[in-house]
Amino acid sequence: MDKISVIIPVYNVEEYLSECVNSVFNQTYSNLEIILVDDGSPDNCGKICDEYAKKDTRIKVVHKKNGGLGYARNTGLNIATGDYVMFLDSDDKLDTNAIKDLYDSLNKHQADISRGNFVKWFPKERKMVHEDMIKKEQSFVGEEKNIFLSKFICGKAADSKDYEIRVGATANLYSLALLNQYGIRFESEREYLSEDIIFNLYAYYHAKKIVQVPIGLYYYRHNDNSLTTIYKDSQLDGACNLYHKVRSIEEELGIKDVEWRVERLFLSKIRQVSQLFVFSDNTLDQKSEFMRSIVNNEDVVRILNCYPIKKMPIHQGISALLMKRKWAVLVIIYLKLYTILRKSIF
Repeated sequence: MDKISVIIPVYNVEEYLSECVNSVFNQTYSNLEIILVDDGSPDNCGKICDEYAKKDTRIKVVHKKNGGLGYARNTGLNIATGDYVMFLDSDDKLDTNAIKDLYDSLNKHQADISRGNFVKWFPKERKMVHEDMIKKEQSFVGEEKNIFLSKFICGKAADSKDYEIRVGATANLYSLALLNQYGIRFESEREYLSEDIIFNLYAYYHAKKIVQVPIGLYYYRHNDNSLTTIYKDSQLDGACNLYHKVRSIEEELGIKDVEWRVERLFLSKIRQVSQLFVFSDNTLDQKSEFMRSIVNNEDVVRILNCYPIKKMPIHQGISALLMKRKWAVLVIIYLKLYTILRKSIF
């Protein structure tokens, strides 16, 4: 039975950590190495990690200076001894059969990477929402994998959704030999707004075969205080950096059929950053000033001047058009109204 390393970066999650780690303990697949990376957490997470290590010999604990999620994952990768590796965020949890399902499918198809579905988890409401983006068990190799890579970057201009394929590195099982052979590691999320996209582009490209598993196995906690729901000052730069990085990777790897996909990725991230800032605690003047910086951003202006906005879904097209016209205050009003209405409906 192959050993699987589960890497869990830990930061400021003492309220959720036990539920996360226990979900790994309870896996039906037992040959595990559990790596808890205490990323300089200011709460009691470090002590909790050490207590778990006393209870189970499969656990390794690393205490390090805070450097962010991506670098914490790299710390785990550098000491992992498994045949395969999985990443689990410390406020999320796994279905009991998650690792077995991913491993069985990977082994069956002789693949380097297997991918499962996410389940959005609302603990307070005791509700689960299955994001069934993977509809059937399917493997990708050769030209099919090249098509998969282009779709992974983002949708085309006229597609109804930004993403047909989930970009996250969680809910995946990777060959550790593959990652080590090609030196695939995470960039810092403090530099790029979505380090997972960069990591997965290289991993998927170098994998001989990828297989998808149509099972909801990774429970993603809906948390208003998570890293993805709080605006940070570096996020606009992070979106611009991500655009240029993905564009360079696309050229480096020779990924085909990427017309407007990288640009749509960039616009989706700009919209995400804008929405987070609109709902931040900043004053209206601060929000207006920030939105003016977005609509006058060199990359935003250049891309919106050539992007086929008329092909976009209505909501995205409206926000893009308002940004193109540089109507900063109207962008704020529209994004706020749209988000409130969408939440009230769904």
